[in-house]
Amino acid sequence: CSSDLIHSAKKTDETINKEVFNSFATMYTDRVNTFFNSAAGERVENYNVMVNTCISCHENFCHGPIKRIQKLLIPTK
Repeated sequence: CSSDLIHSAKKTDETINKEVFNSFATMYTDRVNTFFNSAAGERVENYNVMVNTCISCHENFCHGPIKRIQKLLIPTK
């Protein structure tokens, strides 16, 4: 899966704790795989879980573009 490339990506800040980063990266790749293997009725929910995993990482690490990532969420009822 191309999401596995996150483990070999150049980090913006090379001083970050690699074990913690790798934990978030593994969680993300698991969520991507879950999304791609979802039944049609579960896709929106699993997509939002995947996006929230990105937000969680950015809240704890690089404090990156959280507001932009939040815009990727699909509103649900």
